[in-house]
Amino acid sequence: MGRHRKPIEQHKRQGTYQPCRHQGPEPDPTKPVKPDDLTGAAGDMWDALAPVLESMGVYCEADSVALRLLCESYGLYIESCDKIRREGFLITLTDNKGNQRRVEHPAAKHRSRHFKETLDLMRQFGLTPSSRTGLNIRKPDDDGPSDLERILRDFNN
Repeated sequence: MGRHRKPIEQHKRQGTYQPCRHQGPEPDPTKPVKPDDLTGAAGDMWDALAPVLESMGVYCEADSVALRLLCESYGLYIESCDKIRREGFLITLTDNKGNQRRVEHPAAKHRSRHFKETLDLMRQFGLTPSSRTGLNIRKPDDDGPSDLERILRDFNN
């Protein structure tokens, strides 16, 4: 699976916008309107993100469901974190014979899933450093030249 497409506004900010490559409807940016039933951490996330998305010019009315999903996923992530904080990362289970064993809290699996969902949705809105710049920065290996570099060097000699 390749990289996701950048929003048109992101291309314009970066100076890479070319009309011939960006044909099609360009929705008008609008102000996000918070759903009445979005409360708790999900509602707080909406309150934090709405002005950011509006100032970036990347939000339009068609994005309301995606923004809601982002906020709800974040809310569930926070709930999972709180539950683990209260009850501990490991819990004790007792089987029908009375044997006990310590296992990872089931909320840890939910926390991980909601973290990934939240991060994926944040990328869709350009809310992570790499999604804003389109760069995937990796540290270079300090182990000397790579196999490809050695092959190219030998080929050129």
